[in-house]
Amino acid sequence: MGEVDAVITVVMIQEKGDAIRSPGGYLRQLTQKRKAGAYAIGPMLMALFNSQLKSSARAA
Repeated sequence: MGEVDAVITVVMIQEKGDAIRSPGGYLRQLTQKRKAGAYAIGPMLMALFNSQLKSSARAA
């Protein structure tokens, strides 16, 4: 995982907050998936973006 992807991944883990019980374990799992070619930043960014849109729509 490159430097930029790693930073984005850490920020996304922080944004998920309490939804992730073990952030370190989650990051290790994503790193292993990336090595296997099974992890891409794009879908994770879109999921986070969509969840934030839904949260803001509920608040309005």
